[in-house]
Amino acid sequence: MTKRPALLLAATSALALSCEPGCQKSLDPLLDQYAGTFGSVVSIPADDATAPTVTLVIPDLGSGPVALTATSPPLTVSLSPSSNFFVIASAEDPDGVKEIGFRGTYGVECITGDQFNQFSTGLQGPTEVNPGTSGSAFTRRWVPRLVDERLLRCGPGETRRRATITLQAYGRNFSGLTGQSGSVTFTAP
Repeated sequence: MTKRPALLLAATSALALSCEPGCQKSLDPLLDQYAGTFGSVVSIPADDATAPTVTLVIPDLGSGPVALTATSPPLTVSLSPSSNFFVIASAEDPDGVKEIGFRGTYGVECITGDQFNQFSTGLQGPTEVNPGTSGSAFTRRWVPRLVDERLLRCGPGETRRRATITLQAYGRNFSGLTGQSGSVTFTAP
């Protein structure tokens, strides 16, 4: 059980090292904030009547960091060209968190001459799951996701008209109850 967070942190650190210098600067404080914060280890109860509390954390992109909770209204954030940064999904449950992850959609609208093409699809993950086979779990879990404007490209000869990434964090406990954060839509012209 204690190896999984260490592997997650190592993988996240490796991703941080692979991003460009501007990404690295904005990433370090966010990773430092979450590194080693997995709450306590608790025995998984037979029943857990409350869903996890879930937060989606967006780093400081110029107007301060944002933490979206279940009661947060939807948020829209404009991406600048070549934006790349991590957001964090975090879940807390005093009886243990089984799963934490992201879900959402992304879409790109492209123009070729007088033709308009639109592509949209659902997003899943990354997701971090504890199957509970050890009989114990962490009370807090988190997982990062890269938001990279450069992945929202059109094909050769096309001009991007608009692109969006909409994300929401979710968490599940061992009784199957799910909590979720508010959603954020990142837009790029």
